[in-house]
Amino acid sequence: MVSLQNDEFNRRQDCCGEDRDNPNLKEAPPFYGIYIYDLGDRKLLPVVLPPEDDLRDSVDNIVAVVNPVAIVDRPYEQTPVILTENTDELLASFGVGVLHIRSVYDTQGTTPMVDTPLEPTGATPLTQPQRDAIPMTTVYVDPSTGEVSNTNTGGMIPRTVADIARIADPMQTPGNQRVARFVRFAKRVPRIDNNDPSVADPINGDDLGRSGRYGMREILGYAPVEPDGSVYTQIPANVPFTIELLDGQGRAFMAFDSWLQVMPGETRECNGCHSPRDGQQSINPGATGSSFPNTNQIVSLGETMAEARARKEAGYANLDMDLIDNNNWPTIPEVTEYKYEELTTPKPINNVSCETNWDWGNTKCRITITYELHIQPIFDASRVILPGDTTDYRCTSCHNDDDPNVVPAGDLVLEGDPLGLNAMHVTVQAIRDNRTDPDRPPSYEMLSITRPRMEVAPNGGTRFIVVRDPVTDMPIDINGNIIGETDFGNLQFINQRGALLSGNGVARAKFSRLVGMILGEIAPGTVDHSQLLTNGEKRLITEWVDNGMQITNDLNIATTP
Repeated sequence: MVSLQNDEFNRRQDCCGEDRDNPNLKEAPPFYGIYIYDLGDRKLLPVVLPPEDDLRDSVDNIVAVVNPVAIVDRPYEQTPVILTENTDELLASFGVGVLHIRSVYDTQGTTPMVDTPLEPTGATPLTQPQRDAIPMTTVYVDPSTGEVSNTNTGGMIPRTVADIARIADPMQTPGNQRVARFVRFAKRVPRIDNNDPSVADPINGDDLGRSGRYGMREILGYAPVEPDGSVYTQIPANVPFTIELLDGQGRAFMAFDSWLQVMPGETRECNGCHSPRDGQQSINPGATGSSFPNTNQIVSLGETMAEARARKEAGYANLDMDLIDNNNWPTIPEVTEYKYEELTTPKPINNVSCETNWDWGNTKCRITITYELHIQPIFDASRVILPGDTTDYRCTSCHNDDDPNVVPAGDLVLEGDPLGLNAMHVTVQAIRDNRTDPDRPPSYEMLSITRPRMEVAPNGGTRFIVVRDPVTDMPIDINGNIIGETDFGNLQFINQRGALLSGNGVARAKFSRLVGMILGEIAPGTVDHSQLLTNGEKRLITEWVDNGMQITNDLNIATTP
């Protein structure tokens, strides 16, 4: 409620309709306090104290009556909606808002508009060719207004930024040379407050995988990045989300730790992908005429490419389950897509209806990946690649420990059933006993660890490739003492294989050897793995790795500690 100040009687009174035109009344100063609730001490801590000796300023006497234990996804119907003149009531009725990014190439580092594309070298895993593929130009910033100009009118600060005009021109930058192609939107899975000893947390630490730092995450969907770097998409309202920029193969190369949120019916516009802003104008001015250079679409002045498509194309602004970029700006349209329909294994979606209608308002469609339900089946799936060739290229047909006298391909076992593992394969068993966590799937652990190399022993069976005594051919420790073949802690391993899954940091899939092998970017050993999986399978493994490599992201599956 708005309070009005009556100067005639020097008092405050609540506002009502007939008082709005009273010249003796004006809006009163704010009459409230702002507090932060401390979950640990169960007290309210003042940020701004209320005026006039309000009783609430004695925060030492405030003890919470209700101790919240979880952050819960609230259905839209339970969320109060304040409709303003800028609210789209139709969008609000669907429980969504809109996010409009003018250009993902408009970025900042620790200082405004750093003189490098995207972020300072080393902060993002772009390869040098990818960095070189971002054309740069010099603009001038008015320090007093933040306005950006192509010419220096005096006293302006030069900044080297991405050349949006060149990137957006399909004649100068073909689609397959553009660095940013998709945006992934993800949300956290709500969980019990760990500080409340009276409520058991249903999440076992093992469920979060080896890293655990990303918690459980679900993917809300994907949107394309237009040639000028713009994005325009509907986002579930009142749901904190984060953003990842993806390359042409669906791998994140830039992620943002900040959580954003839109209100129902709200359209939120940002210049780009930034650290805290300094009020500078976007480097993407939008269309300067009725069309963008060398494109065949009619647009409105000042529109970004994404904004124009959202206005003209029904359904364009909807988030999608799949990665789809229908680039219709060139004379010959370009299509890049990675779809779940190419999966032969279960799709990681929460409702079967989401396959044909990716809807948030009614179905809360989202991608929820569980390793044993969605990743392990890819390794177990039968695959006959060539017509007339009866060879089964199933992953576990090579990566198994079935024969104790055979070294698993790549020293890697991808079988997922603990009961089916071969205890007679002494070297693999030694690896499991010493380097893996039995509470996590065995194949997951094998992908995550540094693996000693193995070889067939002269008298049968397998053994580790280690430093050996030249006379007895037995392993020796660092002091030259002869030790046993499975004395794991003292063996001197030679040229071990690195983990196939990356750990912490931005863009886990970019650094993952597993993803690099299935995409054909890492030279194969004896088999070209890039030809063995479908695009849908490659996409699912890639997004699982990027998402945090959790064992599960489903609270209904999570194991109790």
